[in-house]
Amino acid sequence: MMTGVIFSGDLDTDILFGYGIFSPGCRRADLADIRRLGLTIDLRMPHLAGDRIFPDWDGAKARLRAAVSAIQ
Repeated sequence: MMTGVIFSGDLDTDILFGYGIFSPGCRRADLADIRRLGLTIDLRMPHLAGDRIFPDWDGAKARLRAAVSAIQ
């Protein structure tokens, strides 16, 4: 997620985006905060409700075929 910030008046600052494949530290801090605060999602999405590793594999293949045919 990104954050939009609107400043009013004169301002001299640097804003850095410190996240990437080689700087995962902020993600670890976020995950630690989520665990510390006990944040959970109680509701499973319908496509994840089954016990399969790849839910709705046939549907995924059909969507991919439709996307490829639309591109061609």
